Amino acid sequence: MVASLLLLFSVTALAADLGPDLLAAAKKGQTQRVESLAGKGASVESTEKDGRTALMLAAKYGHAATVRALLAKGAKPESRDKQGWTAYGLALFSSAGGREEVLKALPQPATVRLAVKAALGTENLYNSCLMSLPQLVEQVRAMQPESRVVAAVRNAAAAAAVKGPVELVAEGGDAVLSLRVRPRVGCLEQQSSDNLSLEVDVRVVVNGEGSAVLEKTYGGGFKGLREQIVTSQAQYTPVFDEWAKKHGGAIYWAVVEALLRHEGSGR
Repeated sequence: MVASLLLLFSVTALAADLGPDLLAAAKKGQTQRVESLAGKGASVESTEKDGRTALMLAAKYGHAATVRALLAKGAKPESRDKQGWTAYGLALFSSAGGREEVLKALPQPATVRLAVKAALGTENLYNSCLMSLPQLVEQVRAMQPESRVVAAVRNAAAAAAVKGPVELVAEGGDAVLSLRVRPRVGCLEQQSSDNLSLEVDVRVVVNGEGSAVLEKTYGGGFKGLREQIVTSQAQYTPVFDEWAKKHGGAIYWAVVEALLRHEGSGR
């Protein structure tokens, strides 16, 4: 009995010791070594200090053959690291070669139907050297910058080389993306020009949950888009269009990331 317990303890300890080797092999895409180590008892759910499994590492570094081998050995694609990433999410946001093959090898996460709602905020329309304040507000409303930002987000989703598991819908859906678009306009009296900028407040809430999975402002603060000076009313539209396009891609991928890292939005 004692001998049996000692043997079991030795085998368990040996398997545990093989965990780091398995992780290193998976990261390098050494498929045969991964299979050999797993066959010797190394746990495919062993993790690094950040909580990443061998499957996550193989996926992140673009090793499709290793991903398939680990799945065959029972690796769990739904496992998450300490930041909420699954193997699929790490692969989707990886810049490594082989990303498309890895994504095909992994089980696809459920598509999140995301309703998009947008509103215009006029509180930052202070004044204009080119028109009266009522005219400024009327002109900006007529431009519908909030619709331009929504269009830019949709265009970014449509143009993505690898699609995120998010479907943008007009209403309903599994989660809501709320965009509050806040143009900022002020008169530069010494230059007889207007100073323009654009901020977009982004909030994503999964249905049935009170707290947001993403809350972020784009265009504001020191890292925001640079303010731009215009000398005519006709320059407003192209300036806001340019900024909407720049915001659109960043917003779309931030939303995809937030939903992938959120446990309630996955499989």
